[in-house]
Amino acid sequence: MKWIRETTVTADSKVFNYQGFEIEFTLNFDDTEDPDQATVKIYNLTPETENAIEIGGDFILESGYRGDTGTLMEGLITDVHGEADGTERICEIEATDSSEECLNKQVTKSFEPGTKGSEIAESLISEAGLTAKEVRLEEDVEYKRGYLVDGKVREALKDVVVNDCRSRCVINNGEVSAIPWQDAVDDTGVVLTKDTGLIGTPTRISGDHTVRTYEAQCLLDHRIRAGMVLQIGSATANGSFLVKKGSHRSNRSEHLTIIEVDEWTGNKAGGGDYVGGAPDRGEPAGGPPTHNTVAPI
Repeated sequence: MKWIRETTVTADSKVFNYQGFEIEFTLNFDDTEDPDQATVKIYNLTPETENAIEIGGDFILESGYRGDTGTLMEGLITDVHGEADGTERICEIEATDSSEECLNKQVTKSFEPGTKGSEIAESLISEAGLTAKEVRLEEDVEYKRGYLVDGKVREALKDVVVNDCRSRCVINNGEVSAIPWQDAVDDTGVVLTKDTGLIGTPTRISGDHTVRTYEAQCLLDHRIRAGMVLQIGSATANGSFLVKKGSHRSNRSEHLTIIEVDEWTGNKAGGGDYVGGAPDRGEPAGGPPTHNTVAPI
């Protein structure tokens, strides 16, 4: 039932759904280190309910259409305020992906000689309170002298996964994928055509003869996120495409997903919330630590 929209917002353990409240939202996502950000507007809450929603409270945004809904973001409330709009009152809630707080967690931990990069990555992911969706490294380096972590999880994962193991680490909704650079984060089987929710035809916005970038719109699809590969069938774009960034939007006139995608050939590409840039080509870090947050022992 692609015409019956559904949205549920959990804010500071209080649940609001589209059947009982008018709800609007914008959720922006991309493949940078910045966490996903969401802004939600809920109309005509009582003053008591509005005042009971506090900064730092839990936040979950779920949406889609009847029979096909899913989680768009789990995070923490960063701001909440109310304002009058004519005869109506709007409670505006801003939230950020909770993985940002996890990535900034300080960890001090030593690993025995012979420990592999994949073991360190899995341990760090667990220490941060995140979920290891997949740990499959291009080069699973063995640290023959052991390894010492003393700093933020973000920097530790960058040093081990990116710099030493020649891979990339991507975070979406608290799930971590540590994978080779040439691999996509996931393939959820999303196919966009006029029969499955594609709105209009994708517009080419940049690119040369090797890689073209398009903007596409579709009915809101909770499966779509940065770093995934999807299929598009249209008059202007056909084949596999990598999602670089986008937004899920819902208001009185629309309930849709807007994405920017690159043509996908299986080559090196980014996605999700990076914990580091492209790997250098040096050997695994060695010597005494200086300003490094992570160093082998």
